[in-house]
Order: sequence, then C-alpha cells, then structure tokens
Amino acid sequence: MENNKQNLASSTSITSKYAGKPTKEFFTPALLDSTTVSTKGLTVYNDKNYKVQVRSYDLTGALGTGKTCTFTPTSNVTYSEKELAMQYHWLNETECIDDYAVMDWTDEQLNSQDIPAEFETALLDKQKKFIRNGFETRIWKGNLTGGTGYVAALYDGFIRQIKTGSPIVQTGTTITASNVIAELNKVWNKIPDALSTSELLSDLVIFVSPTVAKAYKQAQGVLGFQTPVGDKSLDFNGIELRVCGIGTNQIVAGVRANFQVYTNIDTDFSSINVKNMYPVNFDRQVRFEAHWKENVGVANIPQIVMYG
Repeated sequence: MENNKQNLASSTSITSKYAGKPTKEFFTPALLDSTTVSTKGLTVYNDKNYKVQVRSYDLTGALGTGKTCTFTPTSNVTYSEKELAMQYHWLNETECIDDYAVMDWTDEQLNSQDIPAEFETALLDKQKKFIRNGFETRIWKGNLTGGTGYVAALYDGFIRQIKTGSPIVQTGTTITASNVIAELNKVWNKIPDALSTSELLSDLVIFVSPTVAKAYKQAQGVLGFQTPVGDKSLDFNGIELRVCGIGTNQIVAGVRANFQVYTNIDTDFSSINVKNMYPVNFDRQVRFEAHWKENVGVANIPQIVMYG
C-alpha cells in the first residue's frame, strides 16, 4: 500500500502576554500619538503609578524697583500644588475569527483554523486606534462628576480643570469662516503680554477644534493663502494652531508645558493579553485584554486663555 503524505498548514494558537515595560511598544502609539499628546512641548510623564503633583507658580509682583542697600523680600511668590490620582483603565475585547475571513489573505497566510498569521497584528492595531481616539476625547472632555460613559466620566480633562481654575476668559460664539480671524484675535489679545513676546512665541500653543481649523483654512483661502496642494501646518500670529479633541467652538491658548499628561507605560504595572479561545473551548474567538493608568493636569491656569 502506498503511503500518502500531506503537508497541512500549521495551526496558529495565539496566546501572547506582555507585562510592564515590554508593553511600551503597544501603548506608545495607543496613547502618546494622539493629536494632543503628540504636540511638541507638552509635558508628558510616563512613569506615574499612583499620585502626581501638579505644581504652579505665580511670580506676579515679585519684582522690586528702586535703589536699595538692604535685602527686602517682596513676598509675592505664590506656589501651589494640586494632587491627582492616576486612574486605572482596562479594555476587554472579543473578536470573532470569522470576521477576518473576508480579508484578502493568501493561502500561505491562513492556517487550518482560518486564522491569519497577521491576525494578532491586525487586532493590536485596531485596539491602538480605539484607545488613542478615546484618550484624545478624555484629555479634553473628561468630567469626573458630570460625565457619562466610559470616555467622559473617568477623570477631569483639560477643559474641566481650566474652567474651575480661574483662567483668562473670552466669551465665545459660533465660529465660521467669516468671523474666525476676528475671534482668534480676541484670544490673541487676551494672552498675557509677558508670554506673547517674540522670544516666547514658540512656547505657546492655541488648541482648536476641527471645526475652527476648517473655518480658518477657508478664511485663509479667501485671502489667497493655503493655496498649495496638500495639508499644511497652521499658525496664527506666529503661534501654532493645534487641532485636537476640544469642543466644537472652543479655543484654548497657553504655554505648552502647562498642559501635562501622565501615564504608567514606563513602569511595570501595565499589561496586554491576547488569547485564542479555540484550543480552550472551541469558540472561534480571540480575546484581548489591556490595562494601564493615565490622567492629565493643567498648571498655571490663570495664564491660560479659555474661549467658549
């Protein structure tokens, strides 16, 4: 009798676990590549596990004048601290293997259970995008006491902290292409003179919503700017305009370093788990689990302009 030998595709049993610092490869794009956090000059701490101190200084009135031979303290330096607790986050997801069967995989990329060899990569990329988009929303719209749902109720975001911390307020309106330059000028005029000198312009940033950015591009087009093909970086009077997850008609301007983001991705307390359930209970599912910590803080709020 002739022996028949068949080479079957090998079975891929996805069971991956990452804990501590090895998770940085996943969490760096998931958290730190969001529009706001990737802004150059923001203060980002990736080694926080429990609590953080947001420190603010006010030197107004600390400068003395006049000739004197004695040391006379002005006693006008104000120092304050605000304590924030790192917030624990987790994401549990179940993916049906058959949902990926419609993809254009080649025979070499499939195994006997119809699981692509790149399945784990595709799954992780999907979760990175989900986490990144949620993080961008939480950074600005988080409201610990008044928010609802997973995104909004975990901690107070930048807007909530700014509005409860005595910022420089500029009344807002519905922004359109016809009034966006005038409204941005109102924000510009509210920026403290000590911060708006030519030497310090690179330290400032104006955060705007996609709606405001779109109106600004339209206004620039009418004036003959923004005509070359392709997207271009935006600025107003030399200050970067940064599109972010802020409210539709809101604008926030301030020193970059005063907007602070905290995560624990440089520590040993974050983890990712990917588990193929088929060998366990014959479910054609893959489970994904991740947990990490995050929070945001704003320093020197009286120097920040809040529009809207």
